[in-house]
Amino acid sequence: VGGFTPRQKFERKLANDCFAFGFSEAKTLTFVGSKVFDALRLPSDSVLRKAVTIFNPLGEDQSMMRTTPIHSIMEVMARNYNFRAPSARIFEQATVFLPKLDEKGNVKTDELPLEKDILTMSLYGNGNFFTLKGCVNAILDDCGIKGYDYIPSSENPSYHPGRYAEIQASDGKVIGHIGQIHPEVSKKYGADTEIYMAELDCDILF
Repeated sequence: VGGFTPRQKFERKLANDCFAFGFSEAKTLTFVGSKVFDALRLPSDSVLRKAVTIFNPLGEDQSMMRTTPIHSIMEVMARNYNFRAPSARIFEQATVFLPKLDEKGNVKTDELPLEKDILTMSLYGNGNFFTLKGCVNAILDDCGIKGYDYIPSSENPSYHPGRYAEIQASDGKVIGHIGQIHPEVSKKYGADTEIYMAELDCDILF
């Protein structure tokens, strides 16, 4: 008998929640270029820069597997902004590819990367940080997660240092992140507006 797996049902539930909040779904490429890391203000020693490279890339801008979903959604948000859309709400259940490192911090080229699914939600215009936080709260509640908290932080260079928080479960696990994208990052993508984003770990939610 055919049917959806528990994971497929879960992913559809997440999508339906986002649709109910007025978000549209995006499907973006998992390939990026090295310039992405500078655009996101990642420090030179960031582990997110240690991306898996592709042997036969379509071009320099698609030569690596993404380690963060922020770039992909920022491109979508900036495109909407530059097409003069007064507001936008976009989400994606994106896969990121985190390379496995050896003791010296080098990428293990003989091992497949760790694939993680991240629910990324972003908005500008009609809504702010608290609008997005309300959507995140509803999703966490719908997933049966209780006892979570928002911990203010300034350690993520891609986000505004005063408008960013980690979302932690009662057992200390980091469920995700939420905040305003750093103004310098927004400008590098050609979007001169306040953009808010949340990243949730789908494996933990599941």
